[in-house]
Amino acid sequence: MSDNKSNNRNKNIIEKIRNYDFKKAKEKTVTFLKLKKTIFILFFVYLISLLLMAGFWPVFYIFCFIPSLIALFTYKKWQK
Repeated sequence: MSDNKSNNRNKNIIEKIRNYDFKKAKEKTVTFLKLKKTIFILFFVYLISLLLMAGFWPVFYIFCFIPSLIALFTYKKWQK
């Protein structure tokens, strides 16, 4: 009985591998790499603007801090 269950489980796993859409997985990977690149660009913009607008904090928060937080949370969401 247990051999029959394990055979069925193995067949199900093999079937899932055969039906796996590698093209879709590749698209997700490419999208993730683009997102990662965007996040690094935003981070560098954040650092540069931190140096430029150190005295003017409202503009800094609106244009730099909030977008970098959004990028950070998006990155964490994609990591899951």
